[in-house]
Amino acid sequence: MSTTPNDRVVETAAKSLDDDDVVLEMIRACAHKNQCYSCGEDESVVDEKIVNDECAYTFASPFVLSRGEKEQQCRGIFVNMKTRRAVSRKYLRLDSRKTNRQGLYLERRFRKVFDDVKIEEEEKEEKRKSTPITKLGVGIHGGFEEEDFAKPKYTVAKDERIVVYDCERDVILAGMKVDFEKDRQTEEARNDDASSKLPTVVFECAKTISKKEGYDAKKDVMASWEDVPNVSKYSENLVQVKSEGKTRISPDPKTWKCFETGETTNLWLNLSDGVIGSGRRHFDGSGGNGSALRHYQSEKTKGNEYPLVVKLGTITPDGADVYSYAADEDDAVTDPKLAEHLKFWGIDIMSQVKTEQTMNEIQIDKNRTFEFDAITEHGKDLREVSGEGLIGLRNLGNSCYVNSVVQVMKECANVRKVFADEKQKEHVFETGNSGGAKAIENDPLAQTVKLFSSLTSSEYARTSEELSDETQKKQDLRGLAEGLAPRMFKRLIGEGHAEFSTARQQDAREFFEHCLEKFDKWQKDGVRESRFFANEHAGGVALSSISSEFQFETLARTVCGSSHKAKFEVGSHTVLDMCVPREKAVKIETTKEELETAASKRQKKEGEEDAPAPLEVPFATCLETFTQESIIEDYYSPAIQGKTFATRKTFLKTCPNVLALCVNRYYVGDDWRPTKMDCVVNVPERLNIESMRVDEKKDVDAYELLPEDVDMDANAAANAAPAANEITADDAIVAQLVAMGFSENGSKRAAIATSNASAEVAMEWVFAHSEDPDFNDPPVTTMDLSKDVDKTNSVSVEAISQLESMGFSSAASRTALRVSGNSNSVEAACEWLFANMDNIDDACAKAERELEEKEQAGGDASSTNDTTTNEIIDGKGEYELFGVVSHMGSNTACGHYVAHVKKNNQWILFNDEKVAVSESPPLGLGYLYFFRRL
Repeated sequence: MSTTPNDRVVETAAKSLDDDDVVLEMIRACAHKNQCYSCGEDESVVDEKIVNDECAYTFASPFVLSRGEKEQQCRGIFVNMKTRRAVSRKYLRLDSRKTNRQGLYLERRFRKVFDDVKIEEEEKEEKRKSTPITKLGVGIHGGFEEEDFAKPKYTVAKDERIVVYDCERDVILAGMKVDFEKDRQTEEARNDDASSKLPTVVFECAKTISKKEGYDAKKDVMASWEDVPNVSKYSENLVQVKSEGKTRISPDPKTWKCFETGETTNLWLNLSDGVIGSGRRHFDGSGGNGSALRHYQSEKTKGNEYPLVVKLGTITPDGADVYSYAADEDDAVTDPKLAEHLKFWGIDIMSQVKTEQTMNEIQIDKNRTFEFDAITEHGKDLREVSGEGLIGLRNLGNSCYVNSVVQVMKECANVRKVFADEKQKEHVFETGNSGGAKAIENDPLAQTVKLFSSLTSSEYARTSEELSDETQKKQDLRGLAEGLAPRMFKRLIGEGHAEFSTARQQDAREFFEHCLEKFDKWQKDGVRESRFFANEHAGGVALSSISSEFQFETLARTVCGSSHKAKFEVGSHTVLDMCVPREKAVKIETTKEELETAASKRQKKEGEEDAPAPLEVPFATCLETFTQESIIEDYYSPAIQGKTFATRKTFLKTCPNVLALCVNRYYVGDDWRPTKMDCVVNVPERLNIESMRVDEKKDVDAYELLPEDVDMDANAAANAAPAANEITADDAIVAQLVAMGFSENGSKRAAIATSNASAEVAMEWVFAHSEDPDFNDPPVTTMDLSKDVDKTNSVSVEAISQLESMGFSSAASRTALRVSGNSNSVEAACEWLFANMDNIDDACAKAERELEEKEQAGGDASSTNDTTTNEIIDGKGEYELFGVVSHMGSNTACGHYVAHVKKNNQWILFNDEKVAVSESPPLGLGYLYFFRRL
């Protein structure tokens, strides 16, 4: 029996692993067997993407622990020189097996080398104290303090080897150290460095992997919270007119005053006609009287478009605060010709000195004195903690919304059961597609399991000794470059989504619901593909879907004002929305001192007024708004076959295991923009919502039902409920939008246009269409896509038409609709199409094959014999608070999120990487609250 060169090398290696010639022969043989290509010279034969600094299965990085024998427990990683993906030692065998016994890897072990850490930290602390806050952000230059982002400087010592790995025996047979900084062609290198004799193709491949910029090297910068103003379209051709007697503005600030009230602060100069007016009043009562806006509106009625105003006192050579009152902008803007426009009024921008706070500075001060300090417990020496469930997450740049939601969701029992169980994790990894780490990197189920299992284990926790030793703590001895960074998870959870796929800040509530939708899908796919360990056993218990823990039903009762007959509608939700009635806000007097922090008790600036006392809206009042009756005008009643009024009231029909409650502090201002109320809503730690539950006898049985099908004459039919294949506005969605200040017709239009998806989706439509000329006109009903179906493939013909209008082929559209499991879900189909855009033909062919196989097996695209349960769970409505996601900033599209989680009867603050015991959890300033049933 003949033996291969590789077999002979393995036999020889057992005798002389220290022999460089033997190691070289082993590497050559392994490279020949595995066809290792040089990704530096032949890009056509390999995937351009290289992941060289994070294991696909774990959060292991090239960095090793920095002391003693623990160096042998290296967290270094091994980069597969065929797939160019990294794995930890623990999953080296699995990666090799999944890549056809690949045996050639680049081992990477890094070590941080610190120098004079204590001196450096003292210098940084002094510098930090002396640096004024000028930017609305955390961890950015000029932003709020965040110790976690003030990392000590260090150099990186690298140790890299090309190793030969035997998958069968799970051993590293040999390795050769390589230094990619040296010139291997010199005479000295050829004589003294055995790696200079490595095959060029192997060396160049390893060098390219080593030199490739990794995830960490890309400098995931913590983004600013600020909204970046757009350039005003009115700037280029701005009309400027000098009125009689007004040719210039006085350079003396003492002479500036509002033309209407005589106020001398918060003044805005209209760049078109030179009128000085007062700015708008803030929600807390501070600010101006709005005369500048009224002047613009007055001129608008005369046919004059004078939209741009600049805040006096903020003008410097670097710019100024500029605002556009134009309806199609109505926002802070940038004026590229500001110097020219100011010069028209005799103002030399180069000689101006700032005397007033900019709008950004005003917001910074508000955050410093109230919201930011209270939520992050700024100024307090919080005790850091670490352990199972106490692992922080790195901010990838506006990813705090991801971190905060994940930190709370990991506390839910079903999330842990599905995504954090150790046996489940290993089985998910084992059943992944071929390709090893390369496949796992793009496997959403695997990456979700990776994230939650890491957060709930102690693998990445600091020891008590490390936490107590300040020097060690600053050196981050966990072996990670910068902490756990959920990059792969964030990419996959946002893939195909217009917002979550970007680096912009997002609404944590919307992301939470997006997570539930994705988790259910990934879990369902995993169960169908037998990727969960429980399904390997006959009669195994089915896994409940993640969303089922949060789902509850509401019952909306609409009572005709004339006949007193009622109709009832059941709705399914995962978040209980609580509106905050602005008119109920009162100033806090007795608790003001309790809310102040050391940072807010700073020495006031000269002339600075006391910050207004924070406002409070009682939580009981918010509960009342949910169940109180609302009036529906112009209601068509089938009982009287005519128009009348109706009352509407919503009850809880069921109570979930985990109650997610959203305190909606956002309202639509006079400018149609979402605005945040700076107020306290003291949500209790114990909550009983049984009073909100429907009483079947009193609330349902006591009413006679409104008729559904009645004979009507032609005139009545014209005003009656539309035919079954038409969409009418959901009364519940309309009521919520009307309560926020939108017109009834506009709200109905939004509900119909979004197919009654939800109030949040309808609100997005309103923001995009509020300036449409027909926005407030009576709505026109639209066809329900689900009624017109292609019988052959059970998909909506109208949905296919919509997708075709977006540029997709008919065949791809039909496949996407079938794969989505909903024949008329254009949104779900779009998400699938965009996710597979790079190779749409192959993706469609594969999907069709899978669909055909399922149909032949007696299933279809949307249901299988082995699936998750998604029943509505009901129980007693008594809860205890265990998690809070809080938001700081003017609206949910900017700002910063943190989470507070209650563990072992104490509250823990999760502020990205920082995990510490909370002394004063800001339960009155939260955005999302999570309760578990008692």
